[in-house]
Amino acid sequence: MEKLNKICYTICIACIVLGVLFSILIIWGDVKGAVIWKSWITIAVFFCASLLTIGVNRIMENKK
Repeated sequence: MEKLNKICYTICIACIVLGVLFSILIIWGDVKGAVIWKSWITIAVFFCASLLTIGVNRIMENKK
């Protein structure tokens, strides 16, 4: 069971990282202008990813 938890945890973290990278690529795509809003949205994406990572970590710790 512990091995399954590690695999699930790794997949969750990988999905969060890939989601953040994909979001940043979309935010900073070919659209020009509004650098300040793009910066704030990028910070928000990182913040949400951090919260998701902490949440997944706590859920996996409780399952041990």
